[in-house]
Amino acid sequence: MKTPPVSVGLPVFNGESYLEDSLKSLLGQTFSDFELVISDNASTDRTQQICRDYAAGDARIVYHRNSENLGVVANEKRVVDLARGEFFRFAASDDLCAPSHLSACFEALSQNPEAVLVYPRIQLIDENGKPVEEYDEGLDLQESQPHLRLEHLLNRINMCNASFGLFRLEIFRKLDAIQNFPSYDVVYLANFSLYGRFIEIPETLFFRRIYLDEKSGRRMSIHQRTVVMNANLSGKLFFPYWALLKWFTRGIRKAPLETSERLRCLAALRIWIARYRRSLYWDLRVAASQMLTGERYINTPRPR
Repeated sequence: MKTPPVSVGLPVFNGESYLEDSLKSLLGQTFSDFELVISDNASTDRTQQICRDYAAGDARIVYHRNSENLGVVANEKRVVDLARGEFFRFAASDDLCAPSHLSACFEALSQNPEAVLVYPRIQLIDENGKPVEEYDEGLDLQESQPHLRLEHLLNRINMCNASFGLFRLEIFRKLDAIQNFPSYDVVYLANFSLYGRFIEIPETLFFRRIYLDEKSGRRMSIHQRTVVMNANLSGKLFFPYWALLKWFTRGIRKAPLETSERLRCLAALRIWIARYRRSLYWDLRVAASQMLTGERYINTPRPR
């Protein structure tokens, strides 16, 4: 088969609720020269049947089903490993794209060789598809120097919607970007910024579905998500915010930078440290609580 210029990777587990809507929005793109790589993580609902039905009707779909659930992170790595395109985009089984999403991103990335990632404006939607808010990601990183792009990103990054943009797959693979801890997308976007510019398309072309934690009515804390992603950490001491800082540093040390620029990038981490100083302290507080009470995690929001 001819290698398409774009690969879209869709990792999924029990996604029957919104999967068909997501597939329709992807297959209905005005830019059609792409492959859609689906990795089904041993779903137990109708996900397999939905995927096979759509794959039978569209040759662009490459459907893979894992014989057992590999976990969220391993399944995301699977779609990256299977991808063949020069450019890559992650897709979720519950998000939607405007028809011109891929076309706009592909054109911008193709015409700007110094750019490594292109993403559009984002609309957050709820479980019923109703608009929640227009979200300004603020990651149009046009600075020429890596440390300035990194400073910009560390000042603005929050929901990491840009991780659903179109990026250069070769660089992504070099980064070994997908790691088994929450918010790894913050780290790989930060490290990605060291390799080139980010371009924001000034059109709302991506519709991201958001949920609230059913029990608490708020998002799960990073400590809760760490336990969910790494069951072996249950009851053990772990420091997710300090781990993020370690991976930021690791990415800077691996990037192809002049020594002076590498030092400037390391110095830029002061921005993240200052912004999340309470969270770094909170890591220590959670660990102390675990030691004293034996709790698996503290069910409280991150301090603001």
